Amino acid sequence: MLKSFKVTTEMLDELDDFLMSDDAPEDCMQISELDGFLIGIVVGPELVMPSEWIPFIWQDEEPTFNTKKQAERILGTIMARYNEIISQLEDVPGALEPILYSSPDGKMIAAGWAEGFMDAVSLREDEWGKLFKVEDDRYLMSPIMALLLDMDGNSFVDRNTRRTCESQTRECSISSCCHQGNL
Repeated sequence: MLKSFKVTTEMLDELDDFLMSDDAPEDCMQISELDGFLIGIVVGPELVMPSEWIPFIWQDEEPTFNTKKQAERILGTIMARYNEIISQLEDVPGALEPILYSSPDGKMIAAGWAEGFMDAVSLREDEWGKLFKVEDDRYLMSPIMALLLDMDGNSFVDRNTRRTCESQTRECSISSCCHQGNL
C-alpha cells in the first residue's frame, strides 16, 4: 500500500498553465495528454523509469523554469499525479478519474488523453503488442482506440466498432480493468 497522494486543483492548474506557457517546449504534452500518458505508464506491462518517460513529456526538449522552486513544483506535481494514479488503482478501485478537457457545451473531449495513453504504449510497444495478439484481451484497448482521431478530427475506428467500444467502456472502465490485472 502506497502513501495516499492527493493532487490539488491548484497544483493541476499551475501545471496546466506551465504546459501552455512559452516556458514549456512548443510540442510538449498538455494536461489531458499527460494524464493519459501517466496512466499508460502506470498500467503498462513493464516498468518504465521516470528517467525514460519524463523527457517524453517535453518531446526531448528542455523546459525553462524561472526558479528552482517552480521546477520543484512542476516536476513535483507530475510525480505526485503519477503516484496518485498508482495509489488510486491499488487502494481505491474505481476512484481514478482521468483529466479530460471539456467543450464549451460540456461534452468531454478524450482524444488528447487517448493520444497520451498511446504514447505510453509506444514506449513498450512489443510488450503491449502481446495484448493485441490475444483475442480474449484485445477488447480491453478498444475503448481507448475509439477515442483516437486523425489529423482531420475523424475517428480511426468506424461507427459500428465505436458503438461496440462505447458499450464496452461502460462495462469495463480503465481503473476496474487495471485493478483486475487486465491491463
